[in-house]
Amino acid sequence: MDNSEAVRELGSRLERLDTDWRWRCDKLERQVREAKHSIDEVSRQVHRVERGISDSLLVLCGPVRLALVVSILIAGALR
Repeated sequence: MDNSEAVRELGSRLERLDTDWRWRCDKLERQVREAKHSIDEVSRQVHRVERGISDSLLVLCGPVRLALVVSILIAGALR
């Protein structure tokens, strides 16, 4: 094999490696985008659940607090 053949072979090999590398990078970029999208969706779901829990606690704790305050006032008045 002479030098020109070796250079062509190396060039061809480099092109294949470059193509393979670009394909792998593109695949990884797609996977990263999909993962980010999934994380964003989970984050939105978590925030919805947190808001729901917060709203439920406010609704449930409101009457409980009121009953507690009223019972404290009544107990104080009975003394």
